[in-house]
Amino acid sequence: MNLLAALFMVQLLFIVGVGGVQDSELCISLGFSLQYLRMTVVCWLAAMCHHLYATVASIPRRDDPPTYLKYSVFAWGAPFLNLGVAAFLQITETNDIWNIRDLTPFNCW
Repeated sequence: MNLLAALFMVQLLFIVGVGGVQDSELCISLGFSLQYLRMTVVCWLAAMCHHLYATVASIPRRDDPPTYLKYSVFAWGAPFLNLGVAAFLQITETNDIWNIRDLTPFNCW
């Protein structure tokens, strides 16, 4: 369900912002949100593949702790850290993260 929710949010934000946004804060926020959600989708796919492999490759024991919380922390948290590092590098490089003059007028990202 989390994978589907992330995919739905990516498509919704893409449809809303595809016409181009003139406000610089909204444009950059939309770009960051799309990047975060796309990375979240990839992390959820990785978590699901790991869970499937762990289930098929070994016999699950009854005393295993629930892994859903671990997968959720990984899939929603790792993209946030990655996006934070990318935003930090962008701020240190340009000193003005809200500048959208170089972006095309049709798509702000």
